[in-house]
Amino acid sequence: LVVDCGGVTNEDAGMKRAFRKVLPEERADAAFKAAKAVWNVLKVDPAVTKEAYWARIGEESGVEPAVLEEVDAIILETLRTSFPETLDAMRRAKERGVVLGVVSNHIAFWFQECSAAARLPELVAPELTIVS
Repeated sequence: LVVDCGGVTNEDAGMKRAFRKVLPEERADAAFKAAKAVWNVLKVDPAVTKEAYWARIGEESGVEPAVLEEVDAIILETLRTSFPETLDAMRRAKERGVVLGVVSNHIAFWFQECSAAARLPELVAPELTIVS
């Protein structure tokens, strides 16, 4: 049984919502668009750091570092919200001998937040976890 992190075991990152919480709508939408473009480029680099990610978004969007820190905090809070029903189903499946895996297109440092909050390492072997 293979699951995803965002939207399955945990909430999606909610980046657009996070920008809209701290910026006027028009500026938030432009910042989100820039952030999504950066995410699409950097998500495939497992070595990318959170600092490098947000710095690049700041460069591309013109959003101030302090605002990006707020956005990051909102996203982290969202990612730490896991779905107990899904995790219970995964536990029951594992108890019945079902092999579990995770495939996620989260950027590595965000996946770590989801994984820790959902305690995925207790359910899924590291070799059956794929993060883009």
